[in-house]
Amino acid sequence: MTLTIELQPEIETRLREAVQLSGRAAPDLVHYLLEKALPQNSNEPRASAQEARLLQKINLGIAEPVWLRYRALRTRLHALQNGAAEAAALSAEEYAELLRLTEQVEKANVERVQNLAELARLRQVSLPEVMRQLGLQPPDCE
Repeated sequence: MTLTIELQPEIETRLREAVQLSGRAAPDLVHYLLEKALPQNSNEPRASAQEARLLQKINLGIAEPVWLRYRALRTRLHALQNGAAEAAALSAEEYAELLRLTEQVEKANVERVQNLAELARLRQVSLPEVMRQLGLQPPDCE
């Protein structure tokens, strides 16, 4: 069945951010979220309000323009460190901006992991297990 839904702009923005953070395709994430939100049958327990709040926090992310700027500055910095001839040096302002953005990204990641750990505790499973349940992959380390 195909169903078309017009989303409110703020919901669409949150969904786009959740898609980017989850690493899933938009239809897959929407399907997953609907599957979790809609009762499958009356005998199945639904997520508690506490679980729902944690899932909402886990799916919040950093705005796309912030991610794009952070990645662009990081890419330039790595190009410089790797001796790329075409790399342009970061200005002092850009370097300070990269430090601020890095702090923002790291803080968001710490909060997300804390929320994932709390969800794992509620579900009485390990952190890797709750990440597997949510279809989340740990980030690649550089």
